[in-house]
Amino acid sequence: MSEAREGEILILHASVGGGHAAAARALAAGLAEVAPREAGAAGAAARVRVVDALDHMTPLFRRLYRESFEASVGGAPGAYGAAFALTRDVDRSPALRALRAATNGVHGRGLEALLAPPGGAAPPRAVVCTHFLPLEVALRLRARGRLDAPVAAVVTDYVAHGLWRAPTADRTFCAPGRARHDLRRGGVPDRRIVRTGIPVLPACAEPVPPPLAKLRCGLPLDRPAVLVLAGGAGMGPLVRVLEETARAVGDRAQVVVVCGRNEGLRARARAAAGDLARQGLGGPGGPRVHGFVDLLEWLRAADVVVTKPGGLTTSECFALGKATVFYEAAPGQERANARHAVALGAGVFAPTPVEAGAAAGRLVRDPLARGLLEAGARRA
Repeated sequence: MSEAREGEILILHASVGGGHAAAARALAAGLAEVAPREAGAAGAAARVRVVDALDHMTPLFRRLYRESFEASVGGAPGAYGAAFALTRDVDRSPALRALRAATNGVHGRGLEALLAPPGGAAPPRAVVCTHFLPLEVALRLRARGRLDAPVAAVVTDYVAHGLWRAPTADRTFCAPGRARHDLRRGGVPDRRIVRTGIPVLPACAEPVPPPLAKLRCGLPLDRPAVLVLAGGAGMGPLVRVLEETARAVGDRAQVVVVCGRNEGLRARARAAAGDLARQGLGGPGGPRVHGFVDLLEWLRAADVVVTKPGGLTTSECFALGKATVFYEAAPGQERANARHAVALGAGVFAPTPVEAGAAAGRLVRDPLARGLLEAGARRA
């Protein structure tokens, strides 16, 4: 296990879903851009390291944490939503706080050693957490005098669950609206809340013309492109959404589906794409199926995005000005994200695969409706 070097900023996430890691990478990229200016002003640029906190927990904890998340979100979203609601104010229960601290203390010795290196090794300059697991560990160490560094939280959804509410964090960065309200309701001082929005890669601001983006991705220029996503873990009814979207758009648009790291899902999507291609649906040659890709390039090339409403994907679609259809929003933060986008006129909530496909088809056929959503996304 490597040690934090003097002056190093640690950005800690947890690899459950893809959003927490994506936010950490976005922050690291942003800090890399300002580091040369800081070096010019102060003489030494900040060193930044992105770390998966779960890599420093015990193997048992790591396996159970990931498996329980994937089983609930992917297989039982209703149960996940119920658990989200029941634990929304978990930070107010001394017993649950104590249980959480004890569990993390037993299984997080490796993470504690990273944050508070033994033997006089250099401590981190600052700790930034894009997941609440390392946030609890860092603040507990600091309360015990074992960590002497600023600790910041970065909320990665448009709602802030009780696990994010840490009044002793130096700063909590969040999106405007509901997330700020939730933090204040949980006792986080307003002076420590910074409404920055959810971090996305600085490259989202690069002005890449859509035709150039389509050429880079090998997409036809004579029809809209519809990008169908399932998140980094590849969960949800993606194959059915693909089928319904391809049927709704016919050959008027090129459908592209990204399956993330789920190779089983990718195989099923390829089989479905082959059937659709034989029916002349989903664009020239049928829908195109990819695994884990540089998603930013494909988002730039898309005219319509059909996705689960994860906080990072939603924010990237806002930043890129994309007309977005949200499907199967799990009760909890995903549903809050979808409602936020719809309220801002930046997206359409179509819960079922049939509704999602139909909504994508309408946006392909109606450039004016698509343009209104794009304008709403840019405002958001």
